[in-house]
Amino acid sequence: MSIREIKLDAKEFLRGKWTMAAVVAFIYNMIIGAASSVFSGALYFVEALEMSEVVIAIIYILNFAVTFIVQSAVLLGFMTIMMKIAAGRSFSVGELFSCTSSTMKVFGLTITIFIKVLLWSFLLVIPGIIKGLSYSMAFYILADDPTKSVKQCIDESKEMMKGNKGKLFGLQLSFMGWVLLMYAVIIIPFLVLIPLAKMLGPMIVLLLCLIILALFVFICVGMYVLMVYMEVSRVTFYFDIKQNQRKDVMYD
Repeated sequence: MSIREIKLDAKEFLRGKWTMAAVVAFIYNMIIGAASSVFSGALYFVEALEMSEVVIAIIYILNFAVTFIVQSAVLLGFMTIMMKIAAGRSFSVGELFSCTSSTMKVFGLTITIFIKVLLWSFLLVIPGIIKGLSYSMAFYILADDPTKSVKQCIDESKEMMKGNKGKLFGLQLSFMGWVLLMYAVIIIPFLVLIPLAKMLGPMIVLLLCLIILALFVFICVGMYVLMVYMEVSRVTFYFDIKQNQRKDVMYD
């Protein structure tokens, strides 16, 4: 399948499911954000009391660890839902928590991939990117079969991505226009409004602020829609190369 065909298929899979899929993406991000904000609030309190740097460092570490573990707990569930969408199957929001038993495996897979990519990046940036693409299907493989080990997922991803890294890179790159457009729509109004604020009356400034706020909410919704579009496209890519791999085995 070409990149265009993958994206067309993803949109077809999401037909009638955009809203529910975006809600899943919103809840997924809110869960991770909530885990992070608990310690962020504690950090603000500690800094206000001017406590020792050791205490602040401990809270930073706890914040990172808890957020990482919470994300590991729901990541596979989120990916499972995206895979169900791409397979034309029904799903529920509650399935975000359906793979919590694999939390430590996801945690281990994330750490292993991070270390491997980091070590390759010490040589040059390009080898790190190539290796990142090589390991990119590991989480989909684990979501597809949670009984597989971390090593199996990484090894199968490396095998699966042979000759497919360029296509995945192109697929990721094809969404950059939408991402840049959304950031531009958020940033440009603020850059324009700040210089004009001193020249315009307070009521006009207030009206412009309300318009920008409405635009910001619209863009936030758009970001979750784009998130599921990108994720279902990646899942479609995964299913496509998995099917091609099976065909190659049959012909061998």
